[in-house]
Amino acid sequence: MVLSKKAINKLPGWLDQIQVLVWDLDGTLYQEIPELRKEIQSHTVDLIRQVKKVSKREAERIFSQMYQKLGSSTQTLIDCGVDRLYALSGEWYAEIQLRYLRRDQDLQTMFERLQNKRHILNTNSINFAAQKKLKRLGLNDRIFEKLFTNADMFGVLKPDPKPFLAVLEYTKLPAAVHLFIGDREKTDLEPAKALGMRTCLVWGESTLADISLSTVYEVAQLFDQMINQNVVG
Repeated sequence: MVLSKKAINKLPGWLDQIQVLVWDLDGTLYQEIPELRKEIQSHTVDLIRQVKKVSKREAERIFSQMYQKLGSSTQTLIDCGVDRLYALSGEWYAEIQLRYLRRDQDLQTMFERLQNKRHILNTNSINFAAQKKLKRLGLNDRIFEKLFTNADMFGVLKPDPKPFLAVLEYTKLPAAVHLFIGDREKTDLEPAKALGMRTCLVWGESTLADISLSTVYEVAQLFDQMINQNVVG
């Protein structure tokens, strides 16, 4: 189901069963603009070039091929032979991201409108980097009752099922009452859906997702509209 910025006419019946919103961070709570993606990709290619001792052109080919398969720059670096701990630390891209992040009042307002829901953050960032990004966006980390920072908590990254299973183990609720909100199919949506969670893609459209939204801010609109439908009904 694809929802636009306009009024939402009909929402799926399962939406009023959602108790827990599970949020990805990078590319979800803020939109990764082309300039940011390009800079991170360029740095990724440079690291591949260094470790494999190949030309820039060959490194670009390797990155393109492996990223298409893995859906993760970090996992691509690990598979290319970059030190696993360094790749997982996120040190190589966090500062690039932070340069592009700004305080977002609309994001703060969205979470205020969603106070009746439980919120969990599930990110491939390490805790230190995640905290810095949330602060730069103007979000208090206490919005989230639990932060799963997969790189330092589990030593694996999404789409590995371990971070998703950890969420279910933590809440002890059926998978179907969780809505996983992310920006990437392979990394966020596919593994969440495989476990029975509902899924929402933001900043785009996806036939895989249960719901697609053109911006992250529309998540609040989604639940506002559900409340209105229930009142009318």
